[in-house]
Amino acid sequence: MKKLSRKKLLLYKILAVIIILFLVSFLRYCGGTKLFCANNGSIFEIAKIAFWAVLIYGLIEFLIPKFGEQDNIFFGKLAAIVAVPILVVIFMLIFPQGFTLSALSVALAIIIAQILEYYLAKVQPNCISILIITLLFLIFLVCFIVFTYHPLGGILFKK
Repeated sequence: MKKLSRKKLLLYKILAVIIILFLVSFLRYCGGTKLFCANNGSIFEIAKIAFWAVLIYGLIEFLIPKFGEQDNIFFGKLAAIVAVPILVVIFMLIFPQGFTLSALSVALAIIIAQILEYYLAKVQPNCISILIITLLFLIFLVCFIVFTYHPLGGILFKK
């Protein structure tokens, strides 16, 4: 079997996350999937969908043989999952609202997070960075669950 080059693998990873992203965003019409889907077009909802899409893809990626055996891949993957919603919010605040620029914001966030994952998978992390990334992941997880059902006011939650 022919081995994939790094560029093709990165392209396939980005395409897979985008496909999962669109599947999750179109499932919002099912009543029980409110947690994983956008309820409106707010920045929070777009960041939430990107977070869940990257998390689901990251879990699926660990099913690939020998993927989880790479050094520091778990830390790199966790950092990428945490980076995506942060970058989506930053890009959505910079770019004007609109479907095309929202999609561009999500795509840029995913690309930058994948580059971050590759970089951090090659670097030995220290204990403080592992704790900070894990704490941020848990905070995002709880916030996306709680604020989906009880949204706050402000620029992130407005349509």
